[in-house]
Parts: sequence; C-alpha cells; structure tokens
Amino acid sequence: MLSVVPQREVIALWAKWYEVRGTLAAYDWFRPKAERKLWPRFVWKDFVPQKYSFTTWQDVKGRLETKATKDMLGYMDMDQNCPLCKSNIEPAYHHFLKCNKTREVWTAIKGWLGLRVTINTIPSAIKWMTKKKASVVIRKTRRLALMTVVSLTWRTQNSLVHEGTSFEPKHIIFEVKKLAYATLYTIYPHDYVQMYLGV
Repeated sequence: MLSVVPQREVIALWAKWYEVRGTLAAYDWFRPKAERKLWPRFVWKDFVPQKYSFTTWQDVKGRLETKATKDMLGYMDMDQNCPLCKSNIEPAYHHFLKCNKTREVWTAIKGWLGLRVTINTIPSAIKWMTKKKASVVIRKTRRLALMTVVSLTWRTQNSLVHEGTSFEPKHIIFEVKKLAYATLYTIYPHDYVQMYLGV
C-alpha cells in the first residue's frame, strides 16, 4: 500500500481513521484475534476457596494427572481402569462426569440446583453457567458446586488410589452443600439464601 499510494494520501487515510475510530480501534484491527476464554473469569473469584479454583483450573487446562496421562509418560504397567467404577479407561472427563459413582454426585447436585442440562465437559459446563441467567445466589452456588465437586472428586480419587480410602458420593454431596451454605451465609442474609436454596 505504501509503495503504490503517495505518503500524503496514507497520512490522510490514517487521520480520517483516527477521527472516526480512535487509537484503540487501530490496535484492535492489528491485534490477532483469539478464541474468547470464559473460564478464567469463572474460576478465579474471591468467594471461592483457592484450592477448588486451582483444581478446576488444572482440569480446564488439561493438567490434572490421570492414569491415561501417566501411560503417555511411560508408566506402562499401570492399571488403566477407573479406580472408582473399575470399568472404563480413565481420562480426566471420565472420573468427573462419566463414572457411575461421580454421576450419582452430579445427579444430586443438579437436582438441588434445579439444573436440567447435561454436562459433558467441565469447560462446557462453565460456558453454560456463564451464559445462563439466574439470581446472583444461584449463579454463585452453581460456581461453588461445580468447582467443589471437581476438587473433592479429584482428592477423593487420589485418596482411594494412594491410601485405600472409600469413595462416598453422599459425603461429597454433603461437603458441596456445606461449603455453598457457609460461603453464601457470609455474603448474604440467611433468609435471602434460603429463599433461593431452601434450608
């Protein structure tokens, strides 16, 4: 463009652009566009305990260690079955969403929150929860519940594998509700929280 068009015309075009759109529009035009990520704003919130945010962040980024990833790193002699249900090969999304044991947890939590959506992956759940309109109490509860289930499922599975403890879905459901109520009661009046979530 500069070699074909005289410099005066280029300066005139830029001046016209600047008058109409400004410097920010010029930078936006030159800046490469990337896919918009919804999960950073979803995961990192002050009211969510950092240990739950961190585990969810690791899962969304694909950095949680599973038997499938250990197999890729050379741990060939490991049992590739899910330690919870003993049936399927264990990628990360299996033990959070597809395993029979964790599905029991999700069914109870979704029923408690009135969710009728099928959750296939954690990023798709984050995308849906970000875009779905609801009261502030329900939005915060959904966020807390998702990240708490991910973290507690991950920790419970590791305890099962390394320490031989048992996986109790009712315990995880209780812990999710306990954290949600405790957190929300510090932010909002009890009556306001109970109006949306019940007792």
